[in-house]
Amino acid sequence: MDLHRWLNLYDVIRSDFGFPRHRDEAAAALLDMLLAGRRDGFEELNELIRGNTVYVVAPGPRVRGEIEELRTALEHSVTVAADAALNIMLQSGLKPHAVFTDLDGAGSLLKHFSGLQVIHAHGDNMDLLNSLVPRIEAPIVGTVQVRPRGRTRVLGGFTDGDRAVSAACGLGARRVVLVGWDLDAQEYFKPGRRVNMLVKAKKLGWAKRILDFLMSEGCRIEGLASTTDIY
Repeated sequence: MDLHRWLNLYDVIRSDFGFPRHRDEAAAALLDMLLAGRRDGFEELNELIRGNTVYVVAPGPRVRGEIEELRTALEHSVTVAADAALNIMLQSGLKPHAVFTDLDGAGSLLKHFSGLQVIHAHGDNMDLLNSLVPRIEAPIVGTVQVRPRGRTRVLGGFTDGDRAVSAACGLGARRVVLVGWDLDAQEYFKPGRRVNMLVKAKKLGWAKRILDFLMSEGCRIEGLASTTDIY
């Protein structure tokens, strides 16, 4: 999907949730400012993904079991954590190559993580951007859901997980394998905080639609039993 189509989709999503556009614009400007003079990780992300199988690990309720089932493959492949899945992977003895996060799940753990960090700005995470981004030493790719400026980019997707899949597809992954995903989940791992599952279910509905679109565009997406409902 090209930039124009993603921007149109983000307008539809904002309307669906009642998110104000001006806050997304403010968050994008803030992230661009915070990234000034920082090492840009985009080329490294591109080299990591292009032509490879990419495992995208989400913090669903069955993720730990699926990690163990796929441990050998995960240890020898390109792996990406979606937000709070970073903590689960590290606890399982696996270090992902990159994390896609809007900062509300991975949190302060990011300042100790040396892998690529794809950090997303939106209207509800400006406080987190201000408090966490200056403390991160790893290379960062900044993503937004409005027209990009300066150091920021639109890599597609809406939630951390489907944004990782969208980026992998757009950067030429040979295939994408989903681990720990469950788009009908009644709970998701968020350390130290409650998750409004009504809102989460609505977000996962958009994630499903985006994955369906990516597959219709030719992206090869595979998963375990807990994800078969998305195909």
